[in-house]
Amino acid sequence: MLDGSHHDQIWALKDQSNGQPLLGCGACLDRQVCGGLHTLNGGADAISCMSMCRCEDQARCDYVCPNAPRRYRLRLTEVSGWELDNIPLASEVPLPDLPDAVALIEGNVVGPRPIRDFDYVAFPLSLGFRHRGAQVRAKKSRELQQSFGAAPSQGWIASGVERDSFVERMWRLPQPKQAFEALKQAGVVFATSPNYSTYADSPRHDNLHAMKRIAWTWFHMVEAGIPTALHINGRTDHDFKRWANFAARQKNLKAVAFEFLTGAEPVEDGRRYVARLIDFVKTSGRSDLLLVIRGGPQWADELRSHFSQVILLDAGPYFKTVKRQRLEVNQHGKLSYIRHTTKTPSEMRALLRHNVNSKMAIYAAKRSPALQGELDLFVDLTPSKTLSPLQVEADHKASQLDLFP
Repeated sequence: MLDGSHHDQIWALKDQSNGQPLLGCGACLDRQVCGGLHTLNGGADAISCMSMCRCEDQARCDYVCPNAPRRYRLRLTEVSGWELDNIPLASEVPLPDLPDAVALIEGNVVGPRPIRDFDYVAFPLSLGFRHRGAQVRAKKSRELQQSFGAAPSQGWIASGVERDSFVERMWRLPQPKQAFEALKQAGVVFATSPNYSTYADSPRHDNLHAMKRIAWTWFHMVEAGIPTALHINGRTDHDFKRWANFAARQKNLKAVAFEFLTGAEPVEDGRRYVARLIDFVKTSGRSDLLLVIRGGPQWADELRSHFSQVILLDAGPYFKTVKRQRLEVNQHGKLSYIRHTTKTPSEMRALLRHNVNSKMAIYAAKRSPALQGELDLFVDLTPSKTLSPLQVEADHKASQLDLFP
């Protein structure tokens, strides 16, 4: 088990996908499906991925790990092994005609009267369900409107990129196909599958379990009739080659998704994952696929030359509205946000409509001036003002709150 200081230096555990794998990979029974780990300087003294096991501290450990054999067997069985080729072939479900950017809204900031002039609105997938103890059900159309303060004319998009604690709820749905069918009835016309995390400081078995859960949940969503992008999380080049083989086999797969908000947010990591996405297309032979991204707008142009379409889901306009900031674009095309006081739901509705429409117009015009800077959602233009917890959330940190229940 690695000591705590090594976990603080997660960069040392990130796979470099070249050179010799860790010493312990050679004798590993799961080497073929895993592909091995290739980390800097031996991965902070790691002999194998099992060096990242935390099972000595059972109170903290919930990894899928052979050192916890009972839990390991249950997790292996629930996904029918680590291989991806035993997922049944999914049915053909046509994609809707989607724009290149869609605003993502995580709560109702406009009161009981929803905005009705948005074509599409995205929301976090787990927030499309009511969770009350052991009872879980999909929200109805009117409940979605109440939760997010919008009534999109073309339909809803459900995004599977969320905090781990919320995305894990999707795996615990008692009847996933029926639950997603109900979500479709509520007006969801497109979705991305949950992004179960592939941690860098865990045994590889935990990564393989997460990837298999992504594949199964994608399959259930498609079989429920929702056009769904497969979220291709991975830790190594080999992981993306496995996804490429899966995409080549699943002929009715029409879209994939990726997020640049967490592990791939640093520039160096972003470049590595862009290269992996491009290699994914080349290996799978699927240049016909649509790609949905959260974060990383600076990579969109490069990726467009390899995918049929790149769609960005952007929560920025929503969070800027929550912080009472209004998007302005000067004569040089520079984006800025200014403090904008609101006193009524009607004024909040006007502010959200302005921020969403302005940002979507910028994307439509392919204007991307310094987006990395302007997406810094932690900037408070009035430091003396105390912000609520909801107001300091970033694009990748779901608030999970409604201002108007």
